[in-house]
Amino acid sequence: MAFDAVRKSWAKRSGFCLAILIGWCATLKGNSVPPGLPDPASGQIHGKVAITVVPQALGKREPLLPWGFVAHLTGYDNPDVDFEIPCGTWSQPPRGRYRVWIEGEWQISPFTHVVRFSPQLFRGRGLVTSAAVGPAGRVTLSPEVAKKSGLFLRLLHAGAYLEDGYPRWELSRRKPVREVGAGLLMPVGPAIGALWDEQSQGYVALSRPFEVKARETVTVPFEQPTAERAALVAQIQRPSLASSADDAKMKIELQLNRQKLTPDLQIALTDRTYAVWYGVVPGAGELHAETRDAFLQPQPLRLVGGRIERRLLTMTPQPAWTGRPGK
Repeated sequence: MAFDAVRKSWAKRSGFCLAILIGWCATLKGNSVPPGLPDPASGQIHGKVAITVVPQALGKREPLLPWGFVAHLTGYDNPDVDFEIPCGTWSQPPRGRYRVWIEGEWQISPFTHVVRFSPQLFRGRGLVTSAAVGPAGRVTLSPEVAKKSGLFLRLLHAGAYLEDGYPRWELSRRKPVREVGAGLLMPVGPAIGALWDEQSQGYVALSRPFEVKARETVTVPFEQPTAERAALVAQIQRPSLASSADDAKMKIELQLNRQKLTPDLQIALTDRTYAVWYGVVPGAGELHAETRDAFLQPQPLRLVGGRIERRLLTMTPQPAWTGRPGK
């Protein structure tokens, strides 16, 4: 039942993108292939299907010439996996599920889409997929942070993830701090950053939302909780994909020290929601979350002063007999 719900949700949400790709690929026959764009009939390597990624302007259906753009295939289940391929060229990454996004000169995808790839026997057509690109700025680190070892910069676009009424997958980036250099491209709009310590497997610093501006560079304004305060970052996974903005809505509450605290920052995506609380008084409490078709089993937690707590959580489908709205 759960798999069937995910399949139906996936089909509904992916229909728009697939219609674009199928309609576009249908025009790429023989001599009708526009100059500079890949021909699906050439999409094979050593007799097996290959994949290529082509950029398209944000909010438009027309593909852009791919030269100068780099496509990223980031592992959906392991974000540390990131294959980079020049747009418009054919590649064969390992079999898997990937979040696809693109970056170029002052341009980047403001969200990602998910593609399953399997290098099966070639049957006359390679896999051509596209990703939208919009204006970007650069995000960099202060000199004292950039020279530290064992730390990774994690960035998450905190702006709207709606396109044509549908929520999309996250645009996030990871990089060792010593490799950030002049900065990483990020979409214009709000972003948040975190410093991840590989040794302790936890966050050691977190930023509040900061603004990324087109063709400008901004330094991440990191904060560390004081001994009298704590922070909480929760990633809450839904059991099925949200097929509309209403599906993506999630009511989240932190019950702590006899108070009910809503998140300071909440980012709704097609498969999950991020919730962040800054500067809360330490203590024991519970985390609650609910959508119209799923709920989170109350999660006990204890926040400690001076630390950033991180929780990865998964919701449970609402029973069919509850008769909740949307059923």
